[in-house]
Amino acid sequence: LELNVEEASVWDAGVAGRVFPASIMLGEYLLRSAALRDVNSTLELGAGVAGIPSIVAVRRGVRRVVASDMRLALSQLQSNLSSNVPPPLSVRVEELDWSDPAAHLIVDSPDLILAAECVYDQEASQSLAGLLKRLVGPDTQCLLSNTSAILPVWKSFLEALAPDLEAKAVDQDQWWNERLAQPQGPHEGVFWITKAASSGRTLEDRMGDDDQAKSRLLRLQQGKPDPRDARFLDGKFWRELGGQAGLSLLGDVPGVTHLPKLDYEALRRRFAVEGFLCTTSVVPERPDLLDRLHAAAKLLRNRNLAPVFLYVFDETWELVMAVWRSIASVFGVSPEELVLEPSVFGYLLDRPDDAQAKLDSKAMSRHTYVGGNFGVPHRDHTYLDCFDDEDRPTMVSVWIPLTDVSGDSGCMSVVPKEFDKLFSEHDAPAHMLPFDASSGETNFDLAAAVALAPLEAGAACAWHGNSIHWGNRCSRLSALPPRASLTSSLRLRNAAPTHLQRTNGLDPVTWEELPLSLERRVQLAAAGVLLYRWWYSLDTDVVPVD
Repeated sequence: LELNVEEASVWDAGVAGRVFPASIMLGEYLLRSAALRDVNSTLELGAGVAGIPSIVAVRRGVRRVVASDMRLALSQLQSNLSSNVPPPLSVRVEELDWSDPAAHLIVDSPDLILAAECVYDQEASQSLAGLLKRLVGPDTQCLLSNTSAILPVWKSFLEALAPDLEAKAVDQDQWWNERLAQPQGPHEGVFWITKAASSGRTLEDRMGDDDQAKSRLLRLQQGKPDPRDARFLDGKFWRELGGQAGLSLLGDVPGVTHLPKLDYEALRRRFAVEGFLCTTSVVPERPDLLDRLHAAAKLLRNRNLAPVFLYVFDETWELVMAVWRSIASVFGVSPEELVLEPSVFGYLLDRPDDAQAKLDSKAMSRHTYVGGNFGVPHRDHTYLDCFDDEDRPTMVSVWIPLTDVSGDSGCMSVVPKEFDKLFSEHDAPAHMLPFDASSGETNFDLAAAVALAPLEAGAACAWHGNSIHWGNRCSRLSALPPRASLTSSLRLRNAAPTHLQRTNGLDPVTWEELPLSLERRVQLAAAGVLLYRWWYSLDTDVVPVD
């Protein structure tokens, strides 16, 4: 998102005349995370002359956005908002004094409060804490960012919030970029300010909290769930949930004993020349299976579970095993000679509403929601991860749509290897940087990209793991439902594990150990959410909070 913001002199706007790094930090987090999802109104406190978080909010589709500060800053703030918020979008500007006992009555109660670099001195921070205690409640949360807060002032601020409110730090990888200095302590970063779960927690507890979702997922991945997540290792929980979509758990897995009827010679030729392939459905006799998996993905989302938890159910493995046999045939090996790396994932795209679809953004953003499209051109692996010393392929990335796919329902795009000049240049600085976010430039021929559409549900697409690819968004006008899909990676059993497998530390899945135990399936799903969190926030739609 490109912004043109002018600062004001200290004579005109006081300390509010600067553009503080914390404002950029908070704007970065709003762009990267799902924080604005389902948010209809925001109020920015201490917006200064820039109002960057408010600009991001309105351009990300928030319908009612208010930016506030003291009177001295409002003129330049209005000017910067006019320069960066194109009609018909708008941001309302309000004068707001935190120390005013009636300040919370000046604006309607917002869904989300935004505050950047507002904990800067003792008096102001106490006034801010008092205002937040009047505004934050069951339906209102606050996002606050700091880069230059003084630790004693920050501690005093937290004490003033207690026992009603608490601050929880956001993972640094959700907001940091190369323009920002590394945080110098637990008081710097981005924080959620919410109603306190327990008034008995100490200041050290509040300052030292890890992200709860990340901690819970790590424990699930390790097979040692948090007590509130013990149900995820209970077959009854999954049978009741999956049963609503007609899915089964730890029963017989049918339909995996035969090789799908495909033109394998044509698939081998295309893969050899272009580096990718797409089949027709590998389960043409089981269209009901795909409908049920799609329905289950929606049920998971309704329960705040990531779509990758589809890998808990037998029907997912029926589909995966059919694809596994097909890819083995393309490689000219038996299924037993391949392993599935522990880097699975699931997707369930949204259909944007009119406001989201009309956003005017000149920047390509990688940030999405859990289950959303990975929209920036990227490689999953280096060339060395995907080929042996004799330049023979050792692994492929696999993508399986659960719905029919068209060019506007969220299809994948892949760059054929013959048009990828850095395909095998693993030493080139731009090998793993097909899209340079700092310059906004692509390091490949964008015109060479191939849209993998149309496709029928149950098709199998595969490409070299070092191929440039990305997922497209669903158009609000698409005649088809937003795309739902599954991904995995298959590699030769005798090849070295890829970087992604080494990252999460789980063993690969072998053909002989199928069907997997429930614990192993849950471990894979949890590991998948953690592995790809570079793309999204772990704040919502990952594991239920109840």
